[in-house]
Amino acid sequence: VSSRRPLTLSESFSYVLLTFWTIGASGFSPDVWLGRLLMIAVICLSWLTLPEQVAEIVSTYLKYRKFGRDVIASDVTKQVTLCGSLSADAVLEFLEEFFSSPPNEDYKVVILSPLAEDSNFRLVLAQPQWAQKVAYVQGSCLKEDDLHRGGISQSEACFLM
Repeated sequence: VSSRRPLTLSESFSYVLLTFWTIGASGFSPDVWLGRLLMIAVICLSWLTLPEQVAEIVSTYLKYRKFGRDVIASDVTKQVTLCGSLSADAVLEFLEEFFSSPPNEDYKVVILSPLAEDSNFRLVLAQPQWAQKVAYVQGSCLKEDDLHRGGISQSEACFLM
């Protein structure tokens, strides 16, 4: 922007927008109105898409981080472990049957399966009634390290399917 003449409204807007977006590090400001318009369009587009992309990355990170984590059992939560190569239908049937009994409502179910979660499995575990009561750990019930990650020592029961 030339310092010899006063800035127009569009020049002022684009200069302020570029300065805020680059946190004052902008040494470049387009002189042509088409360049300013393109710059404003790119910044507005990034304002619209960046939060969605960041949320998706965080969601993906949190979803896949929990597969390798240890299950931390609290002193007040009772836990059972469900092991085996499980399908979404089998897990849903087990959860409905297990939690249908009132004494079992306070339990947490840890699912230890060598299979990666598929979309049907994710749909079952994403249901609100299971969200806080079910944890999924990818691993084998034949490996001691995987059993420890699944918190088998804190489990009151282990169901093999």
